[in-house]
Amino acid sequence: MSEILEILLREKRNSHKNGLYHYTQIHFAYNSNHIEESTLTNEQTRLIYEKDIFLANESQIIKTNDILEAKNHFIAFDFILENALIDLDIDFIKNLHFLVKQNCTDIKTIGDIKQPHQVKF
Repeated sequence: MSEILEILLREKRNSHKNGLYHYTQIHFAYNSNHIEESTLTNEQTRLIYEKDIFLANESQIIKTNDILEAKNHFIAFDFILENALIDLDIDFIKNLHFLVKQNCTDIKTIGDIKQPHQVKF
């Protein structure tokens, strides 16, 4: 097991704040969702992770899916850590996709693989 994985798992078990696990949870969720055009800021993602709240200015429109996907990413990252030593296969990827899309309005797309023209940059 790699040293980084050991640190992440230890910090997760101990609910360590402001360490590598904490940082990775927030930035993984923010960056992954930002690629998909989430309206949440990095700070809002941090607040959702730390306190299960976020602040929006009165002109900002936040989609419910953005909030759900951010919260779901925290669960998906834990799933990745807990299964980091198993072989990656299509079922693992589909399980991750299910975790991220759980309770979202676009849940019907679970299991679909994006085609190159669907990827947003």
